[in-house]
Amino acid sequence: MQHKSKRGKKDNVTHKRKRALRQEVKEAKRMKEVKEELNSIGDELKQFNAALIPYILSKMIEIRMGHRLLLQMMARQDELMVDILDAIEEDDSVKVDDLAQILFST
Repeated sequence: MQHKSKRGKKDNVTHKRKRALRQEVKEAKRMKEVKEELNSIGDELKQFNAALIPYILSKMIEIRMGHRLLLQMMARQDELMVDILDAIEEDDSVKVDDLAQILFST
C-alpha cells in the first residue's frame, strides 16, 4: 500500500504539471488571439486616419479661405466708409438718401 501511495503522489504531481502546461498553452493561444485582434484594430485605425486626414485638411483650407473672404469683405466695408466720409467732407449737401444709395449699391 505504501508503494501505491507514493506512486499516486507521483502521478498527482505529473497530473498537476500537465494541467499547468495545458493552462499555459491556453493562455498563450488567448494572448496570440488578443495580439492579432489588437493588430487588426491598429490597422483599422491607420485606415481611418488615412481617410480622415485629407478631410480635415480640406476643411482647414475651407475655413482659411472663408477667413480670407471675410477679411476682404471687411476691407471693402472700410473702403466704403472712407468713400462716404470723403463725400461728406467734400460736399456738405450730401443727403441720407445718397448715402443709402452708396451703401446698398454694392
